Amino acid sequence: QSHDLYQMNGLNENQFTSHTIRVESERIDKVINQLGELITLKTSLSHLYKNGYEGKSTWENFSALLQELNQAVSKLQMSAMDLRMIPVRQLFTRFPKIVRDIAKQLGKKVELHFVGADTEIDKHMGESLIDALTHLLRNAIDHGIEDPKEREAQGKDPTGHVTLSARQEGSFIVIGVTDDGRGLNLEKIRKKALATGLINENSNLSQKEIINLIFSPGFSTADRVSEISGRGVGMDVVLTNLKKLQGDIDVLTEPGQGTTFLLKVPL
Repeated sequence: QSHDLYQMNGLNENQFTSHTIRVESERIDKVINQLGELITLKTSLSHLYKNGYEGKSTWENFSALLQELNQAVSKLQMSAMDLRMIPVRQLFTRFPKIVRDIAKQLGKKVELHFVGADTEIDKHMGESLIDALTHLLRNAIDHGIEDPKEREAQGKDPTGHVTLSARQEGSFIVIGVTDDGRGLNLEKIRKKALATGLINENSNLSQKEIINLIFSPGFSTADRVSEISGRGVGMDVVLTNLKKLQGDIDVLTEPGQGTTFLLKVPL
């Protein structure tokens, strides 16, 4: 996996908005060759049909050709899908400016790191994840990363660190948003859920169940409404968008160490 620290300037942040995709010539050649196989099989099937008779050999040939056609279509489908694959680097390059602007607005110092930026994702899938990733980055900087003085008092680097990572797991892509901030305040989440009637005093919830409360519609622990937090647009929107993509999200958190959101979507 590549590990790149992107400086907050000198990036082509409009790269991902292009309506064109650069495709390696080998990928195009593969699709054209497989299309040629399909045309050959189609021609053979047509001849067999025209010259067909109810002989055993004809049906054996017909069956064999159908099997070859099925394999050729499957290979062409995979190659066609492969043409839409792009490195997540193209998705990630829009985020340094967003991180820089939010950090400046909040008076915080934040560096954005990329891990596994060469991992490939379907272009349309990547575009569908932009809003979710933007929201998670906003949350990481606002709720997760502490103020520089608070970090120094805890013996931390005054500059907060947020990492966007990507890796392939079988037929899925896993994209992570990790911060080295204060971690989720489970008690604060529980109290807010009590106050809003999501749970009651008798609710005996595990840590995972408490964490999952943040995905409830309109849930927010923000003490005040700002352009960044407490606007009623919460983690439920992120989860809803992921479900539409047949994906899911998992959360790992450690008090004083930070939080990771893992987005898992089909390859």
